[in-house]
Amino acid sequence: MIKTDNIYFYLIVLTIIATVVSPVIFKSIDELIVLFLVAFVSLDILVNRRWKDYILLYIMVGLMLFYAVMSIIQYNFNTPKAIFYDFVLQLKPLLPFAICYVALPKMSMAQKKIIRVLCVGTSIVTTLIFCVGATAAVLEHVVVFGN
Repeated sequence: MIKTDNIYFYLIVLTIIATVVSPVIFKSIDELIVLFLVAFVSLDILVNRRWKDYILLYIMVGLMLFYAVMSIIQYNFNTPKAIFYDFVLQLKPLLPFAICYVALPKMSMAQKKIIRVLCVGTSIVTTLIFCVGATAAVLEHVVVFGN
């Protein structure tokens, strides 16, 4: 049995830090975080045998996959590439929600304090970036430019 609480804590810390650092260093960090969460779920399902706990996740992904396949096969209202991109864009916020809802991590007070300090710190850094006017240079995101 693997204790997933610490793994989940490190994923949260990585996500918080990546919100400020990643646009400059690595632009696809949100996709990478989702992949880490999928690996986390896979580990939890395979090692801890918690596959029954993730039924919400199976239903959500199944419904979205059904919609994507039906859009490609029957309706033909868009290209398969655009439908796949839409599928991924719709899945990115729902996967972390479902995973967090099911995982129910139990964190120590020290871990909660670290998360609190990181959130306040990244908020201060982001506010300073906005005040200085370096938003476009530092917090660049692909959605802003329509790419």
